[in-house]
Amino acid sequence: MIDTVGSFLNEIKYAYQRVVRGYDERIGWSFDSYFDQFIPPLKKFCQKQLSKEYIKEYNKDKVRIFKKTLDLIAKYETRNDLDWYKHPNIYSRLWKYVGEHISYYWD
Repeated sequence: MIDTVGSFLNEIKYAYQRVVRGYDERIGWSFDSYFDQFIPPLKKFCQKQLSKEYIKEYNKDKVRIFKKTLDLIAKYETRNDLDWYKHPNIYSRLWKYVGEHISYYWD
């Protein structure tokens, strides 16, 4: 009974935090899994941008950056689980690269 009540109260607390702050405290428990949700849309964005003919002709920097991003995502998707314990690892290299080039990821 206590676990059920405690879980219920926690859900209320987290819902309140999300309303007030836009996120709840659980985000700090595992930032890596939070960022995982951005990988599929980032991959799709880069693929879509690279399919546009004008970008290949007029913006070589974006082409290079999007291709490198896709390469890092592919390495992330096929990583060995033991890679997690190395630093830097593919995950940290991917997000470092994205962070360094964040201004390029807009339509």
